[in-house]
Amino acid sequence: MSFGNNIKRLRKDLNMSQEQLAEKLNVSRQSVSKWESDISYPEMDKMLQLCKLFNVNIDELLNQDIVEVNDTKESKKNVNNFIDSMLSYITKTVDVFSCMKLKDKIKCLFEQLVIIFILTIIFTILGLILSSIFSNILNTLHIYNSLGNIFLSMYFLVALIIGIVIILHVFKIRYLDYYEIVSNFDTREYNVVVEENNDNNDDDNNKKIVVQKREEKIIIRDEKDSKYKFINGLLKLFLIFVKIFVTFCLIGLIFSLVFEIILLVISFMFVKTGLLFVSVIISTLSVITVNIVFLILCYNFIISHKNKLKTLALITLSSIIIFGIGIGLFTIGLNDFEITNEVNLKYYKVKNINLDMSDDLIIHSYNIKYEEVNSDDIEILITYPKNNELSIYNDNNVYEIDHYDSGVFSFNKDIIEMINNKKIYNIFDYSVVIKTNKENIKKLKDNDKNQEINLKQQQINDLRNKIYNLEDENSNLKNEIIDLKDKLNYYNSNSNSNNDISSNISYE
Repeated sequence: MSFGNNIKRLRKDLNMSQEQLAEKLNVSRQSVSKWESDISYPEMDKMLQLCKLFNVNIDELLNQDIVEVNDTKESKKNVNNFIDSMLSYITKTVDVFSCMKLKDKIKCLFEQLVIIFILTIIFTILGLILSSIFSNILNTLHIYNSLGNIFLSMYFLVALIIGIVIILHVFKIRYLDYYEIVSNFDTREYNVVVEENNDNNDDDNNKKIVVQKREEKIIIRDEKDSKYKFINGLLKLFLIFVKIFVTFCLIGLIFSLVFEIILLVISFMFVKTGLLFVSVIISTLSVITVNIVFLILCYNFIISHKNKLKTLALITLSSIIIFGIGIGLFTIGLNDFEITNEVNLKYYKVKNINLDMSDDLIIHSYNIKYEEVNSDDIEILITYPKNNELSIYNDNNVYEIDHYDSGVFSFNKDIIEMINNKKIYNIFDYSVVIKTNKENIKKLKDNDKNQEINLKQQQINDLRNKIYNLEDENSNLKNEIIDLKDKLNYYNSNSNSNNDISSNISYE
């Protein structure tokens, strides 16, 4: 572009006429017209005035295209403005967040998480709908499915960018536009005595130094506009759900407190154990105390009542220390106890069964022991715990002997007695002793072994029969498949012959 066109372009950009430009430069309108027509050029002083007026340099005015120069400057200006605004946004965010109280920081982070959660749900639902529509279109047009993956990738990228923009904008209008940092200056004066060798007056030696201390705080420009009702509503709804959850925890703590009190009462049955009893009492009381502290915290949270946190924390810490002492005493007290596998019949039931020996007699039970005696009859001695029940089942001279828990609470007076005596016996053993002569013992063992062999043989026979049945079914299915294939071939051959006939007819 020529010099004259540059002058004309710049003049029109400033909405100036030739007369107005001539008046500013103290020249005639004809001179400006000649410049724009490239008939003549201005003098150097006028050239400098033009450069200053149009905010360009001489080289741009004489040799370059002003339109391109302006576009380049505008693009650079836009990039610089974008960088400056981004840095300003980050700086304001850091300043505001650093000056906020802990409560406001938690509230701010919670609001951003809620917005992210809502946007995620919205974009997910919208993505599923669009994906379903797009997939149906692709399937209808029989287009390769990779386009669907490309569409999903582009959608999630666009959704991510839009989501980030929304979150940043909401944060801006929610906080950056309503919060500002105010600097307060605390001005103080200090008297300083300056010692000099000359004989000046004391008033001249006393000088004052003014010190200003800067304090920054954050304030809300418009507190009413800064609160969003939907955010407060979400916070209240979240608080309601939290209180409901805490209420269930409170109910659980009440039941646990009842159980702990029952345990405290039961512990008095073992008062004879000495140190062990003391340790159980101490530990249980400390657990009850901690439970009560948590009950108070939950209750005050539900009714929105303030807690004396220091007092409750001190009580909890003391209870934990006492509980540790109780556990230590309990460990020491266990050293006085003796645990043995010895069976004390005092804590067992004993049942005798007498049977006549026969060739087909079979006795089944867990933990059978044989004892040889000089007797042709069978004597069965069954020993089992007191809290269990005995089961004896006879089927064609085959006896099944077993025991089972009666369901009665096994923590009975016998256990209490053993703990108070500091000696724990084995109360879970179970045994069946069969007393008879040597021949009967051999016969019983053989019968038991033969029955086991017969049972295994019966199982083998059952499996073989099942295999034979399945093979027969398989053979029948194969024959049926062959028949169906023959029919299919027959129908196909008939179909082909009919097609040949129809084609011949149409050809004729």
